[in-house]
Amino acid sequence: MLPILPFAAGIVTGMVALRLFKSDKAKAGLTKARGGLREVTLNSLEAIESVSARARGRLAGEAAPVAEEASPLTQAGSAAPAPKKRAPAARRRTPGAAKTAARASAAAAKDDAS
Repeated sequence: MLPILPFAAGIVTGMVALRLFKSDKAKAGLTKARGGLREVTLNSLEAIESVSARARGRLAGEAAPVAEEASPLTQAGSAAPAPKKRAPAARRRTPGAAKTAARASAAAAKDDAS
């Protein structure tokens, strides 16, 4: 008798869900969600394009000083100076990695003691 109750509850839930999806209000909500998702996707793609353009500019900026050394504009001093390079950021050790390393060494010490 007990296995029949969840089955019947699933059937009733499915029927209610189908009726909700067939209603106009649900269709309007899905259309609105689709439009919002499309807008967010376009915004994220534009952000990716701008970041890649900046990265491309930085990479081209690193190769450009070599080409600018031979150009007459650089020798005359009328060209803009090359942007300063930033020092690389220091790598940080995450606390999670430290905890994992401590646990591993404690486990190894425990195994050695056994």
